[in-house]
Amino acid sequence: MEQMELAILNPADGNFLKKISWNREEIEKAVKQITEQYEGLTYTDEQIAAAKKDRATLNSLKKAISDRRIEVKKALLAPYDVFEAEVKEVVSLIDKPIAMIDEQISAYEDKLKDDKRQELIDFFKENVGGLEGMLTFDMIFSQRWLNKTVSIKSCKKEITAAIERTETDLRAIENIIEEKYRPYAKDFYFRNNRNMIAVFNEVGMMKAIDQRAEKEKAALEEAERLRREQEETERAEATNSPIEPESVQEQAENAQNPAGSVQNPPESVQKPEESVQKQPESVASPAAQVTDPFADKDTDTKIYKASFTIRGTKDQILSVKEFMINNNIQFGKVEK
Repeated sequence: MEQMELAILNPADGNFLKKISWNREEIEKAVKQITEQYEGLTYTDEQIAAAKKDRATLNSLKKAISDRRIEVKKALLAPYDVFEAEVKEVVSLIDKPIAMIDEQISAYEDKLKDDKRQELIDFFKENVGGLEGMLTFDMIFSQRWLNKTVSIKSCKKEITAAIERTETDLRAIENIIEEKYRPYAKDFYFRNNRNMIAVFNEVGMMKAIDQRAEKEKAALEEAERLRREQEETERAEATNSPIEPESVQEQAENAQNPAGSVQNPPESVQKPEESVQKQPESVASPAAQVTDPFADKDTDTKIYKASFTIRGTKDQILSVKEFMINNNIQFGKVEK
């Protein structure tokens, strides 16, 4: 391509305007004479109108000088503006082939990157081994590998290191994490940039949640077991009431229990509570002869309350119950 150079024909090189001369001293002297009148001047309230007039006069002077500056600038820039527009028009002719060349160069460089990427993909597939289907090339790919300054050898070395690290991490999951959490841990590992710290944190939270759930379940099961036992106890008490097995105990309220005896006493029955109404001196029952310990002709209408325990066979206990019913003796469950 022939060497080209833009040459300025008018004005000739070296004859460009070097300085703009103007009557600076005259204008500066006149301005100083005017402005000196206002140095140290203080306006009173009555002189505010005069102050505004003076301000307007000074603004007019300032504007007149500035307007002249703008006129000179436009005059000087007028030929440059025409020159600039002409140059841009010519330069635009060059932009079209530059854009075409850029497009071809970009396409060539993209092809080099695609070829390099494909070579790295093929290398990955050849070395992924047992991780195929779990570890993908995109998981370990770095855009930096496609730079011209990064060799294909160093890229392959990084791929090999990534595969080996993944195998090590999976072995750690197999050896450290409990079996029930392993499938989720592996899935979480690949979904979170193969971050083992994140995996252990996630599994730790899952274990804590499961432990709380197990404790809550055990507590509910224990509560249900106790509820069933309570229901069974209540049903048993309702079936055997008012007589239940318990330790031997006698208690008399309102009076000390005088000497008395029950012939052929049973062996094991929980104490019933009895209300005695008009006790006879002695009553014979089918099972035993009972001597009334409260028999007293003078107080035979007084009601006593006594709690005691009897021991005997089922038939004997039923006989005692039948005796109390036949003799109109009130009885009930012992208060605990």
